[in-house]
Amino acid sequence: MTTFTSFTPSPTTPFQFSPTLNGALYTAIVTWGLAGQRWYVNLYDQSNTLVFYLPLIASPTALTISSATWSALTNLITIVTVDAHGIPLGTVVDLTITGVVPTAYNGIWRMTVTNPNTFTFPQSVDPGGDATVPGSIGRDINLAAGYIPNSTLVFRDATQMFEVSP
Repeated sequence: MTTFTSFTPSPTTPFQFSPTLNGALYTAIVTWGLAGQRWYVNLYDQSNTLVFYLPLIASPTALTISSATWSALTNLITIVTVDAHGIPLGTVVDLTITGVVPTAYNGIWRMTVTNPNTFTFPQSVDPGGDATVPGSIGRDINLAAGYIPNSTLVFRDATQMFEVSP
């Protein structure tokens, strides 16, 4: 389950919220760096030990998927987006799929761009047929990656929200 926290910075006090990452409660304090002229995320564990101090990097808004299919002949999943994604052809990129049914399509996958609206990635096992609910695909920049296993801390510039899961 994903939780959302609106980023509402103050000119006088740091923004603070308490995400639960990997089952543990943390304190996130977002501060303005005068020298860098940007926001920074300071994440502390329950003993008030600094876990990381990173610049706040936003993830782009996800694109709507129009179809998700699996081919037993090629062992490839093909994802087609409603709108063009703008990633150069032939590029290999890690993207996150969410909200697709069957749920075996969901996750972070290393994909190849095959045309302006299409990605493919290998999958030797049938995910349960073609998607009946299309979901979305995007490039999530997990601020907690490498620090907190099995959880994500993502910031969306378009919504000015932090997304935490699970």
